[in-house]
Amino acid sequence: FGVSIDDVESVAVSRINPIGDFGGWGLRGRPGKFGIIMRTGDAIVVTRRNGHEFVVTVDDADSGAALLAGFAASATRG
Repeated sequence: FGVSIDDVESVAVSRINPIGDFGGWGLRGRPGKFGIIMRTGDAIVVTRRNGHEFVVTVDDADSGAALLAGFAASATRG
């Protein structure tokens, strides 16, 4: 599972409710999004250039999202 850094359109942090947002825990797919959902709480949300989302619940999602956004910005500057 993954997203190429060149395919990252945007990165955000979102609060995830596993049942409400993905229908449960684990590897979850919904139309237009795929998630690795291990708990309720903050997640890194990567929007790909095709509009689909890749969502991963993690500790300290703010720091992870900021780091990933920096990598993506560097990749687009080339």
